[in-house]
Amino acid sequence: MTSRLELAEYLRSLPRKRMSAGAVLTDARGHWLMVKPTYRAGWSIPGGVVEADESPRRACQREVFEETGLAIEPHPLLLVDYAPSQGDLVEGVHFVFGADRCEAEVEIRLADDELSSWRFVPPKTAIQIAEPGLSRRLAALVEEGLPRPVYLEQGSAR
Repeated sequence: MTSRLELAEYLRSLPRKRMSAGAVLTDARGHWLMVKPTYRAGWSIPGGVVEADESPRRACQREVFEETGLAIEPHPLLLVDYAPSQGDLVEGVHFVFGADRCEAEVEIRLADDELSSWRFVPPKTAIQIAEPGLSRRLAALVEEGLPRPVYLEQGSAR
């Protein structure tokens, strides 16, 4: 029988992975909401880091609200992408959810310290302006079609 101390030590020794969660929000035309972070070159979908003891779905909901002021119910799960370590970045798992369509008069309030701009763009434009990792995920959504969930590794379903 394993003692509680041995179990606690074992659990602390397990690897940790970074996680993020974001949402593909669409308007009536089927265009996707893209946001421009102040801290990186490319555009992104609303979302961010999954905090400790927070589910990816809840993180998506919280991050979208913090970044845009939009209260969403993330559904369905569109894809999960595993990304191996690269340079200083430890390996990670990225979740992308869908959400209800945004109304025509949607009021978006950007998080001043994180985002500088937003716009709805056709999916192909979203792929072109997104940072590389996200661009591969978005391309897989277009290629694979929606709404069936897609599992990726480094942005590829193969």
